[in-house]
Amino acid sequence: MFGDRYTDFFLNLELKFSKVRIGTQVFHLEISPGMRSEKHYIEFMLFPELLHLIEIEREKQQVEDITWKLNIKGKIRNRAANGPFMGENPVDAGAEFKTSTTEWKGALGLMDYQLILLPNELIGELETLRKKWGFWKIDDVIAKFLDIYRGEHIGISQLFLMTFYETKSIRDKLADFADKSATLREVRILSPYLDNTGAEYLVKMLKNNVKVKLITRKGDDKKAKVEALSMLAQQGAEIRYDNMLHARIIIFDDIAAIISSADLDSEGLNNQKQAGILTFDKVVIRDAITFFDKAWDKADMR
Repeated sequence: MFGDRYTDFFLNLELKFSKVRIGTQVFHLEISPGMRSEKHYIEFMLFPELLHLIEIEREKQQVEDITWKLNIKGKIRNRAANGPFMGENPVDAGAEFKTSTTEWKGALGLMDYQLILLPNELIGELETLRKKWGFWKIDDVIAKFLDIYRGEHIGISQLFLMTFYETKSIRDKLADFADKSATLREVRILSPYLDNTGAEYLVKMLKNNVKVKLITRKGDDKKAKVEALSMLAQQGAEIRYDNMLHARIIIFDDIAAIISSADLDSEGLNNQKQAGILTFDKVVIRDAITFFDKAWDKADMR
């Protein structure tokens, strides 16, 4: 309760899993007078490299539950509502809590995964290939083997695309997919800016009953963008907003993805010097879909 004083919290938080340091954050909060209690949440980002380290450590220890350790150090400074300093108290505390394997898999979006037992020597070989090929997870290595076994994309699996003088290959590939979109189910798009130049390709997909999900930035009241978004919404596109969006990605089902610097507007597709790739690589596309879906869940609906 903070009835008659201002309270400043300066906390340094460190989160660890076993010997793996997840991260630290400095937390500053001022609570003004008032008879109430407050609850605040701080997020620690779990990057793919950290997730991999955690899984390795968990497998080594052969544990089902993951034990987290949270250390909190800092100080609490108090001053009266009328201004005078009333002293400070140090904070040095620790806490432990557990996450079950089911909770852990759910948080990582791995509920559809099944347990497969492999001999240790095979795991060692797969781990060596994972590091050699620069993958994050061993299942990426297995996915690559399956692609080769199926004979998929034995030829060129990546194409360099550009908007450069007379070459408009980013726009041309987008047009190709729009023309053949009757075979597609869903297209996911990340584009901070757009206008009717890019939207017309998405409209063609929508008219072919393709589900279109778009994340863009809001607060941009340029007439061309407003008109493009209105047209897409009328055609049934799902649109969400994130002002921290910087990526430019178009994902066609789980078949292909265009990852480039180009926005879906006239400048990006026709005038500016842009570059990117068209990829058919299953691992890359899967990771792009995961990135999009997480961004979609956190984006604003209006």
